[in-house]
Amino acid sequence: MFTAPGMATTQERPYSCSVCGKSFQYSAVLLRHERAHGGDKRFCCLECGERCARAADLRAHRWTHAGQTLYICSECGQSFSHSGLLDLHLGTHRRRSRTRPCRLCGRRFPHVPALLLHRARQHPPEKPHRCPLCARSFRQSALPFHLARAHPPEIITVTAPSPSTLYHCTQCPRAFHSSAGLRNHSRIHVVPSLSDPGTEAHLCGICGKSFSKSSTLTRHLQRHSGEKPFKCPECGKGFLESATLVRHQRTHTGEKPYACSDCGRCFSESSTLLRHQRSHQGERPHVCATCGKGFGQRYDLVVHQRSHTGERPFPCPQCGRGFTDRSDLTKHLRTHTGEKPYHCELCGKRFTCISNLNVHLRNHAGHKPHKCPECGKSFSVASKLALHRKTHLGERTAECTECGKFFSHGRSLSQHQRSHRRARAAAMAATTTTTVVTEVTIGPSLTLTGPTEQEKSGLLVSPFQETC
Repeated sequence: MFTAPGMATTQERPYSCSVCGKSFQYSAVLLRHERAHGGDKRFCCLECGERCARAADLRAHRWTHAGQTLYICSECGQSFSHSGLLDLHLGTHRRRSRTRPCRLCGRRFPHVPALLLHRARQHPPEKPHRCPLCARSFRQSALPFHLARAHPPEIITVTAPSPSTLYHCTQCPRAFHSSAGLRNHSRIHVVPSLSDPGTEAHLCGICGKSFSKSSTLTRHLQRHSGEKPFKCPECGKGFLESATLVRHQRTHTGEKPYACSDCGRCFSESSTLLRHQRSHQGERPHVCATCGKGFGQRYDLVVHQRSHTGERPFPCPQCGRGFTDRSDLTKHLRTHTGEKPYHCELCGKRFTCISNLNVHLRNHAGHKPHKCPECGKSFSVASKLALHRKTHLGERTAECTECGKFFSHGRSLSQHQRSHRRARAAAMAATTTTTVVTEVTIGPSLTLTGPTEQEKSGLLVSPFQETC
């Protein structure tokens, strides 16, 4: 077993385990590590019975049964079957550990927000534009924002009267038992509610839009000014808030700090992790109104609905074939170019998409995690299990358009349709006769030809015609 050398210092690992003192760079990795101390090992190896705290650890353990050498990353503990895969993975940690230099003084910072704060405090930009109302100086782009926030034409504050037992909405018949409930409800109306005591509705002096909180009004005013003070040093894109910039930076660094506790998969945003966890919980809140099928993510529902409408907004520029999803188009284009960027390091076989490579690697390891509850047969991918279960349920959804016969698998239907094609070809060969007419000259005055129209009709029986 090979372990990659450490790359991060103790200062870059602020999350320490209270049991063994081991430090980690990310809180999600610490949580997974502490689960092992707590004895929560829900994943069991079917071959030897060893239990693991994570699904990723179980997958790594199964490689030992296949006689493979494991390469362990010392940063996050993730294991790989080949050193090349480990090297690719270590690149993500190297990108994370890069520091950001200040272009003015050369000082380096661990992340972009710290660099931006340093620039604002130590190297403030020139501010030649002075506010005519308070004499403060600003950059040209920040002056309109200051005028809108500090000196708006008018900011109206509406104070509500004393309440009764129930808090009634003045815009609709609804009533609430608490002021907080009414406050949340009143945000759907353009005009602020007057029934909650002490509630202040903050109106924008530029467009008249109302807000329940002054902080929300402040963020709204930034949109009028057009100022986006937080700039990405990689691509130059600007953002209104530093938190939005931090999330954007992860697209450049590849950082994915949010890990799924069930399968170990990591994500760059917490909202994406929550949507992913619905797949483990069986939650499918987005339901198709046409067929009733549920989906864990709204985008999957949008793609599915295109199968009902026939919409295929992503056409192939080579052959014109349309696709419902951009990722399907990307994989299809590789059939034209012949590109197969994903290859197996065990046998050298190449694939057009990484999902096919993952399925192929399971075949090498003999890993078939999808087990049929009816007969116990295992499969490497869930789609094959779904097709297999139709044989138990008696479902036959694939119909032959020529004879009306049903099949449980599309592959069986394709094989059946070949019999129709062979039958048509045989019938055509039996009913179609081809007469090949060939002229052969014998001597100077006798020519042999094929039968004439009269001979074909039976009027003449001589197969030859003498010509002079």
